[in-house]
Amino acid sequence: MTGFNTNYNALRLSAKHRFSQNYSLLAVYTYSHCLQDTETLGNKIAVTESNPFNRNVDYGPCDYDLRHNFVASVIYSGYKFQNRAVNLFAGQWQTSFVFIAYNGFPINPLTGSDSSLSGVNLDRPNAVAPNSGLTSCGTAPVLSKYSPTGAFNLPCYIDAPANGGPASSFYAGNLGRNFGVKPYTVFTDLRIARAFTFPHEIQLQLTADVFNLINKNNTLDVNLLYTAAGTPTSSYDPRQFQF
Repeated sequence: MTGFNTNYNALRLSAKHRFSQNYSLLAVYTYSHCLQDTETLGNKIAVTESNPFNRNVDYGPCDYDLRHNFVASVIYSGYKFQNRAVNLFAGQWQTSFVFIAYNGFPINPLTGSDSSLSGVNLDRPNAVAPNSGLTSCGTAPVLSKYSPTGAFNLPCYIDAPANGGPASSFYAGNLGRNFGVKPYTVFTDLRIARAFTFPHEIQLQLTADVFNLINKNNTLDVNLLYTAAGTPTSSYDPRQFQF
């Protein structure tokens, strides 16, 4: 890989309430779209084009294309009561809450074979109708929600016409790169803290953290093989407590 072409556009909206009346609020929404002709996630240096001789066939969403991203944080500082005993147990507790939500990153369903004879092993399947029947190579359609037509099938060179070259769908598949999208992700983190001050400048802070408060099963990675495209293979951590 000697270079690549990338187009990125974004719109950012934010709302902010500076700390007053015992609370502060920050909310940011970003809509963005990134298009690219080469996979670059993780600064990969190996060949990542499905067709090394024609990168244009891979022009599509970037690996890190994130269309919708929303982040909000709230900090609330409890009142200081005049009664020392009441304030000791109920006053000046600080609560922080973070909410993050974004749609999934793109996925690139693959055939797991090299029917295009490119030597790269990044061939994509054909998007076909669910009732399209067997190919001459004997493969049947596989239903998939990641197919724009409802199903995938392997490219079959036997069905290629005389003018069907290695770049045609009979060899390399007609599905665009990074056509699918992983499930959306939501993170909700909560912190409750209280600082106590003692003589001789001694301070003690008690904190309680809850990560993934709503205990959502957020998908981290998925299967890319076309027969099981999008099936989760790993997830982020479930709800966790820290004191």
